[in-house]
Amino acid sequence: MNLINIDTKFRIIALARQRLTAELDEAKKQLADLSSSSAEEDKSSAGDKYETQREMIKQSQDILDRQLSRIQLMMRQLAQIPITEMHQVQEGALVQLPIGLVWVGISLGKITDEEQEYLLISTDSPLFVAIKGLKEQQSTSFRGKTLTVEQLI
Repeated sequence: MNLINIDTKFRIIALARQRLTAELDEAKKQLADLSSSSAEEDKSSAGDKYETQREMIKQSQDILDRQLSRIQLMMRQLAQIPITEMHQVQEGALVQLPIGLVWVGISLGKITDEEQEYLLISTDSPLFVAIKGLKEQQSTSFRGKTLTVEQLI
């Protein structure tokens, strides 16, 4: 079993922040590209084609706006997550389970640090609901498997 400690949490949060920042930058770039392509679009004699293209651009901008809002919300949530030692599974906990290392904070999927993989889940995750409140060496059943909290920080 890999030993985890408080420094591990700091690295996970830094990696999560880097990923969110990259996603935010990419969404902003795509939004800027859409805005410039919309501005360059001239109304041609084929009015329906122009209107259809404008509507497609608007829909893409709406999707990107929602994505930007979601990323910004996740960044604010990330900043509020406690980075202290935990004695039970709760928000901010880093948990060693038989299925791997799980960090409870924001739902960002898997990240890798120094060849170690971490699963980042939110408090809305079914996995979190199953393990919430457990202490080290306590177990629960999740999707037909027994999960034991092997280590908790």
